[in-house]
Amino acid sequence: MHALIVGAVGVGKSTLISKVLKELNCSAAGFLTKKEDSLADPAKGSPLYFYEVGAHGEPVRKHLFGYCKDKVPLTFPEAFDAAAGYVGSICGGDVIVMDEIGTMEAVSPRFRSAVLSILDGSVPVIAAVKDKDAPFPEAVRSHPNCRCFTVNTENRDRLFEQVLAFMKEQLAGG
Repeated sequence: MHALIVGAVGVGKSTLISKVLKELNCSAAGFLTKKEDSLADPAKGSPLYFYEVGAHGEPVRKHLFGYCKDKVPLTFPEAFDAAAGYVGSICGGDVIVMDEIGTMEAVSPRFRSAVLSILDGSVPVIAAVKDKDAPFPEAVRSHPNCRCFTVNTENRDRLFEQVLAFMKEQLAGG
């Protein structure tokens, strides 16, 4: 089973994942997406970049997924298609991290397929998933190999222990 940390923007999904991974002290592979507010363009908004876990380099154009301004995305399908190759070949970690899965992925069937294929696999996954009512996040949240942990500002500290225990169980062969 995989752990999906589900919640709205800014409630602490990524922070919770980081805390769990630190406590597990295991190897991780996967991807992170990060909105780079410090690089915001006045017309387009804040750029959203794709990073491999453990390879926090400089934001580069080939890893630019799009922009977000006033919660309205401008998405680059070719970036998601390129990232699908990486996602489809993730290996080498005790845990796979997918941070974050949301609505922008709708532009790339290849990316969506790669994510769902990972969820079909046996390597434990911990992923941040937006709580949006949209087809792809809904497909991820309803995947039979996944357990959803809904996080909000009131429960995020308590939820840490539950997610940590769940992930330890999965790593032990759960």
